[in-house]
Amino acid sequence: MCPRQDVADDKVLEDVICPRIYRLLSDMLPAVSDSVTMSEEKATFVAKLTECFSDCAAVLVIDHRKTVSWVNLVLDSADLQDWSTFIGVHGRMSWMRIGDERGRWQVGLHFMLNVARIDPSSFSVSFDVHDIV
Repeated sequence: MCPRQDVADDKVLEDVICPRIYRLLSDMLPAVSDSVTMSEEKATFVAKLTECFSDCAAVLVIDHRKTVSWVNLVLDSADLQDWSTFIGVHGRMSWMRIGDERGRWQVGLHFMLNVARIDPSSFSVSFDVHDIV
């Protein structure tokens, strides 16, 4: 069984930390991009921030798999995360919704590589190709 504190921590991660990291990424990569290429320092920061974001997302997704039945019984919560929240055009914190095309590809590449490293079993689940490409 999952301790109540873990569920509370997951809710803070889900409701506060992940949305703020996502917002920071989105703000750093505006929809109207200038023709100037991203500096190496900024690209490195975006890569590290993306890794942090995907690590946080993985905690939510993997913890959700481990505790789904317990959480649903205790909190009656069906809104905990799966990867669709972070992958695909309809996910509320999806890298696909980042406005800057180059930034979206950079974040998407780093995000998906980190997902493959952290949760390789998730790739046995078929994603809709149109959501990822």
